[in-house]
Amino acid sequence: MGSTPATTLNLKPIAVAIVEQIPVVGGFYSFILDQLWPDGRTNYWEEVKHEVMRAIGEAIDHERLRGVELQLQGIKGNIAEVASISNPSQRCEKVTTINSLIVHIRPHFMCDDNKLATFPYFLSLATLHIAILKSQFILRDTIDNRQLLIKYVREYVEYAHRIFPELVQHRLGKITGLEGPRRFDCARYFLEAHDRHTNNRVAAVHWHIEFPYHNGIPFEQIANQQLQAYREQVRLEATRFYTEMLSPIDYWRDLYIPPAMRLNNSHVALFSECHRRFVRIDSKGNANSGGPVTNRDSLPRDWTAERFVLHDLGFDDQRRPVIALHCLVHNRFLRANSNNVVDSSSPSSHVPDCWQFERLVVVHAGDAQIALFSHSHKQFIRMKPDGKMDLSGRCEVNGLADDWQWEKFSVVSW
Repeated sequence: MGSTPATTLNLKPIAVAIVEQIPVVGGFYSFILDQLWPDGRTNYWEEVKHEVMRAIGEAIDHERLRGVELQLQGIKGNIAEVASISNPSQRCEKVTTINSLIVHIRPHFMCDDNKLATFPYFLSLATLHIAILKSQFILRDTIDNRQLLIKYVREYVEYAHRIFPELVQHRLGKITGLEGPRRFDCARYFLEAHDRHTNNRVAAVHWHIEFPYHNGIPFEQIANQQLQAYREQVRLEATRFYTEMLSPIDYWRDLYIPPAMRLNNSHVALFSECHRRFVRIDSKGNANSGGPVTNRDSLPRDWTAERFVLHDLGFDDQRRPVIALHCLVHNRFLRANSNNVVDSSSPSSHVPDCWQFERLVVVHAGDAQIALFSHSHKQFIRMKPDGKMDLSGRCEVNGLADDWQWEKFSVVSW
């Protein structure tokens, strides 16, 4: 056996057979290897030892992934139970319990040791966790639940965007040999390639001299064809990963509207984070602010002009919520009037069909904030630093710029 060239033997069946005899694949594998292969054996057995160690490592990774998969299945089972609970308080308690469980196990899905292998499981867990946090927020619309939701959405999106390019490069490396030559048994050549978009190097192909052709076709041509096919496969797989797994997180983040802005008869106040002021309708019917406050949770009890009741007016053609905001104390609706003026309607407790200036589209503005858009004027309502209200420059409903802070408001329930 020692005289037989190691390269002519298939070591994997030997290694797998040895690994299968180990009762528990775990921390003592090095001890077993030292017992099986003490020092002084031939190079061939060193190769077998190396192959066994690699196989044991794969077995350990497999067991870890199996554990992660079982944890994910358990979470799905717990979430399925929530749908069968009709009592709101019991459902809220169950949702809180599931959230605590996910927070406890999520480090297993975001560990650096095996992050590329666990990435698909991470995406599933992140989607489930966000769904649970959304349910918790809807059941209890509190500042803490809102901040918790924002926190985890931001963490998951940032982690996913950071790991996703590594995953693509890892798979590309496994296919094209970026991490080292990969042997193709059928052609007996080694393929080494570097993406010309990243380092502008042409793919290099190395093959055995004694087998320069296969069925009359040069191996170099075959290799280049396979390389292009593999790259296309990776590109398609990467696209599928993003559209089916990662993009739902981004999609929900981009379209999220606080529950209070979607429920008829919700009691809300609008707070400008950049100016620390609440929107109000004063006794003259003008829209402005009564003065700066500490934060969104510091709405004084005797401030009644800042308190609105939401009227649900349906959706626009893009399924965005259309609302009207009614100030009870003055019996007027907030409106986007002509000539860049924001004021209020004539006294009324409902919105007639012919009133268009009072109809405002709720647009997500990032970080759980919203903006109010007037289709009639193609402008957003905004608050200036002095607390006066007017309208933004003309734009489309999806034209809210990231640096437009005057147009963004936090929704406070009262």
